[in-house]
Amino acid sequence: FYVVTNCAQGAGNSFVITIRVNGVNTAVAITIVAGAAAATFSDTVNTTNVAAGDKVSVEFANNDGANNSARIYGVSYRLVPQ
Repeated sequence: FYVVTNCAQGAGNSFVITIRVNGVNTAVAITIVAGAAAATFSDTVNTTNVAAGDKVSVEFANNDGANNSARIYGVSYRLVPQ
């Protein structure tokens, strides 16, 4: 799971991006810490199970109310049949 930003995250707090299955957060998540420079961030360690018919979504939770928070440039994740 990868997220690319094109500007720095605000200094006030973090930005958390989480994969959700059927409306429930999974362990697959990326936390962009306060003040982090623009970069590619990833979670290549955690996995989750998805079955046929499940709804997969991505939650973006910006915990910094500043206007200068990270802007998401791209999101990429891969579903692999098992």
